[in-house]
Amino acid sequence: MKVVWPDGKIELLSGIKPDQSLLLDYQQASSPGKIIEPIRLSVYEEISRKVLKTDARHNENSYNDFEQEILLTNVLSTEGPRLVIGDVNRDKLDDFILLGAAGDPDKLFIQHSDGTFSFRENISFIKDKGFESTCGVLLDLDGDGDQDLMIGSGGNDVLVDQINYIVRVYKNDGSGIFIGDPYSIPPVIGNFSSVAAEDIDRDGKKEIFLGARNVPGNYGLIPQSYLLKFKDGNWIDIAPASLGNLGMVTDAVWADADSDGDKDLIVAGDWMAVHIFRNENGSLGAPVIIPRSEGWWTRIQAADLDKDGDTDFILGNWGLNTKFKATPDKPLTMFVNDFDNNGKSEFIVNWYPPLDDRSYPFVQRHELLAQMPGLQKIVPTYEVYGNLTYDSLFRSDVRQKALRFEAKTLESSVLWNDDGKYTLKALPVEAQVSPVFGIVADDLDGDGNIEIWLGGNFYSVKPQIGRYDASKGVLLKTGNYRSFTFQPQQTDGLYVKGEVRDAAIIGSGQSKKIIVARNNDKVLVFGKRKP
Repeated sequence: MKVVWPDGKIELLSGIKPDQSLLLDYQQASSPGKIIEPIRLSVYEEISRKVLKTDARHNENSYNDFEQEILLTNVLSTEGPRLVIGDVNRDKLDDFILLGAAGDPDKLFIQHSDGTFSFRENISFIKDKGFESTCGVLLDLDGDGDQDLMIGSGGNDVLVDQINYIVRVYKNDGSGIFIGDPYSIPPVIGNFSSVAAEDIDRDGKKEIFLGARNVPGNYGLIPQSYLLKFKDGNWIDIAPASLGNLGMVTDAVWADADSDGDKDLIVAGDWMAVHIFRNENGSLGAPVIIPRSEGWWTRIQAADLDKDGDTDFILGNWGLNTKFKATPDKPLTMFVNDFDNNGKSEFIVNWYPPLDDRSYPFVQRHELLAQMPGLQKIVPTYEVYGNLTYDSLFRSDVRQKALRFEAKTLESSVLWNDDGKYTLKALPVEAQVSPVFGIVADDLDGDGNIEIWLGGNFYSVKPQIGRYDASKGVLLKTGNYRSFTFQPQQTDGLYVKGEVRDAAIIGSGQSKKIIVARNNDKVLVFGKRKP
């Protein structure tokens, strides 16, 4: 066995017997005779202190999802912050808004000609700091030439009033000062994960897709998503049933998926297959559903990775560095029902333990009984519970009423597009070390090819799962025949600790910057190192 330490020292072990624990001692490692320097993709460095005149920080509020839904495997209330990118003061420079958690105002940072950013206070954001901002988009709602702001709310808190789940609209005065406009608010509520705007019927006004994450306090029930059109002074929902009742949406993007010149809607989510809703003369019809793509999807990024003229899609998932495994032959399953007839839904997640050919409930016995005490007689001991499957835990008439979900893949992947025919292929194993929540796809080194940077991690999970903390950022260089080469962090300079929730490119050429937003932490900015 060859062990390579982070500084390049090597330790060789031979004659290793199976079924034992090994203790590695750094002092026993030696420097290699000749160090072969890896090929550098590009050299980036963190420049946060240089370009951010004030710290841009997300502050997560304290809320424990498990107190309301003990059967969850991970919380849903720490999936922010998201970034909103755009020119808010018409100086042809992109600015950014860092969305805030409940009690933490949204924050606007204005870019200057020297590449630095300064904080611009907005009284309306401070006034509305009680909202959990989960997604946002800049668009010209009033036709005055500047970018207004729409923000979706969420957070999964069942203890707050429904008004906390409204969609907010802020009108821009042209300089980046946003004023709340209650008269332009769409009449919808929900825990929204994504908001995406596009003029799909080419009438000069953008339609708004609002993707709903979940029904707060009732994980597994299908929330209502919307496709909103502003007509005759009112917002109307034009979403077909296949879109409005799609599932627990986590991200969506408008892109030309069929190369016909208009924008289609690509949607992914939790326990969902990837869906492509093609734009047919300004309306969305039945979706193209990617076969065997049911997953725990987190993010979508559109890019022509293979330079064939059509748009491919990078999809973040929960990865392989986890107890959970999912394949078409051995999928993860979830059943949702009011199992104990108490007026509230419950859900049972089932998995295949290692080397097992039968699927069992993942939740521990004491957690199951805390949620459904009536099962005490059926599972009097841990030994009895350990031999029960979902089918043997509940009667057939109860099971028949349950909603059934599957996850057949947990691998972050690329959906390759071949002139409207789609193939889902997993990214390299280095991309599977943690859940992915931030994706950048851009020509980062100026060689004409698009590179992919992935950021992730997730801490608020059940102890028996173990928090996801293995990613320090993953950079993949594209090659011929749709191949990818992993670039070690020590050579690319894009080293990120913490829980990444979003990432974006600002600028171009030598002034290109990568902005990374992290949960309950400071925003990081990376730029090209000067020669």
